[in-house]
Amino acid sequence: MENTTLTFMGETLSEQYRPIEFIVNQCQRFMDWEDAPKNYFGGFMCAVLSNDFMNAVGRADNENIQNIRLIAIFLNMKGYALREKFNNAR
Repeated sequence: MENTTLTFMGETLSEQYRPIEFIVNQCQRFMDWEDAPKNYFGGFMCAVLSNDFMNAVGRADNENIQNIRLIAIFLNMKGYALREKFNNAR
């Protein structure tokens, strides 16, 4: 089965982000939803986007804890607009 191209905010992402494809797609849906509420995300991603490391680690499932470094890299490199929208959401 061939992988589809992984994109975020119109930019094609490298395959290094494939392990967090679910999170990338979730972030894209949040950005596409004009009035997305903060509670769109679960507890782990809310903690990550709130820059709450201790809470994020505590809420991470096995897959997310294994990929937490990659999630941080993705958000640092590609997530400025996402973090701004999350911080301004109700």
